[in-house]
Amino acid sequence: MPSGTSTQYIVWSYANASITIDCLDKDYALYVTVEWLDVSNNILYDVISLLGFTLYNETFDYTTSQLMVANPNLINDNDYITNKGFLRTYIDAGNQALTFASDQYTAQICYDLGTTLRVSSQYYFNSNA
Repeated sequence: MPSGTSTQYIVWSYANASITIDCLDKDYALYVTVEWLDVSNNILYDVISLLGFTLYNETFDYTTSQLMVANPNLINDNDYITNKGFLRTYIDAGNQALTFASDQYTAQICYDLGTTLRVSSQYYFNSNA
């Protein structure tokens, strides 16, 4: 939940169907429940979806592409291209686990492996070259 939220849910008006929630610190495979309530807070409809939130690793993957183009010699350094392939594989494997099998456990492990590459990038991607 976003900091400062004292509940396990976020309330927003249906009239404002698009909201931004900034509460994740890494990539996650999460069940998200959306409930539509009437004026008395009775549940009219609900939807539960298993979703992959991968913006951290996807953004980092694109950054590695930009670094590679800016300095083509990086692909010869420190297993750069191999590690970039691992990153892409972890993101895609997590997404496939959700899409094909609704497998939250496998998806989260894959996302966490990608996160390890991202947060330890100085060891896997020589961005100082």
